[in-house]
Amino acid sequence: MSIDNDNKNDAIVEDEHTRFLQQNLKGLMQDMLEWMEERNAQLREGGEFTGTPAEAKLFAALRGRRRTISELARSLGVSRQAVHTTLKRLIHEGVLETVPHPDNQRDKLVQVTAKGQQVRKMAARNIRQIEAEVAQSIGEENIERMRTLLLAHLANVREDAPSADD
Repeated sequence: MSIDNDNKNDAIVEDEHTRFLQQNLKGLMQDMLEWMEERNAQLREGGEFTGTPAEAKLFAALRGRRRTISELARSLGVSRQAVHTTLKRLIHEGVLETVPHPDNQRDKLVQVTAKGQQVRKMAARNIRQIEAEVAQSIGEENIERMRTLLLAHLANVREDAPSADD
């Protein structure tokens, strides 16, 4: 085989990898999430709670539930120290608080305050608007199809996954 053929085959393999890396589900979902977070930040501008991207991610990771700092760190893929730093700012803003863990004196649970519930309502409005924008682009039926497929997959791989009824 000549050197030229080897280079041509390498280029074909590289093209396949490039296409895959540009269109794989993980990358597409990351791109979509990045766009949604940017759009959400635009919608939060001038509102009661603007928050940094890190604060918004931490707040969103709670999804209205009480969670430990360790759980939040694992969920976000950051250190406990990073969660502590961001959490201090959100506590100062009055949207989150910590309470003792009933089963473990060493841990604290992070929970949403009454002011934080108002922020959750604002976040829900923003997410609905973002989903409506996506629906304008790809159609409402496709939004619902994506939601159904993601819920079905999560139900198969996670015990704590939301159900279609939630």
